[in-house]
Amino acid sequence: PSVNFLLLEDYNPQAPEEHVDFWAIWQASLLCLHPQSIEYVFASEEYGEPLAGCLNAQFVPVDPSRMRFNISGTKARASLLKQWQYLTRPVQKNFQQRICICGPESTGKTTLSQWLHTELNSHSASMSTLIPEYARTYLEHRTATITAKDIDNIARGQYVCEQLDVGSVTPFLVVDTGVEASKIWSEHLFDKCSPTLLSLCESAQYDLYLLCRPDVPWVKDEIRYLPESSDAFFSHLKA
Repeated sequence: PSVNFLLLEDYNPQAPEEHVDFWAIWQASLLCLHPQSIEYVFASEEYGEPLAGCLNAQFVPVDPSRMRFNISGTKARASLLKQWQYLTRPVQKNFQQRICICGPESTGKTTLSQWLHTELNSHSASMSTLIPEYARTYLEHRTATITAKDIDNIARGQYVCEQLDVGSVTPFLVVDTGVEASKIWSEHLFDKCSPTLLSLCESAQYDLYLLCRPDVPWVKDEIRYLPESSDAFFSHLKA
């Protein structure tokens, strides 16, 4: 936290053969960004030594043979998924793909979520994290009639489950149902949507939606409410 990072944004040549004044260009850019004396240059590439020379600094080679970490910035950018283990946690969070499987009741969302999660992990360990539907957890432990406040609580619980950092950050987050379904339920049951619910929906971002159509047989259970409204609910959610 105490380190001060300086970002060099000049569009400089990337190799000495690209420009006759390659080293002079880089020297000018770096000294403009950091006018104070530079003591050390740490690098894993061959350019480290001549760069240190033009800055009157000491060169410190860092695993140039890549024996400890067989990775480079170029190699990582070529395939972030293949080099996922070398990315720092904030970078992993930034590039994680969030897949939301949504739809009306009894359309196979949970089955599809579990299948996709298992399928992704079968190709490589720790490829996917599954976030179950919080509404089921909430409603299975509630006997009173559902209210608009309950919908807000469900959305809060779903959002928190999706944001929690537990264990490693996987390339894919598979979300069963997602936060936005609560908004549709609130509008469908109570013809309104609270500011809290709207705010949570805006904050919950997904990279891909898989919308399940109500074209499979209805399966009744204790927390399913609207067998006759699946088509309308599907249209509302799709819109």
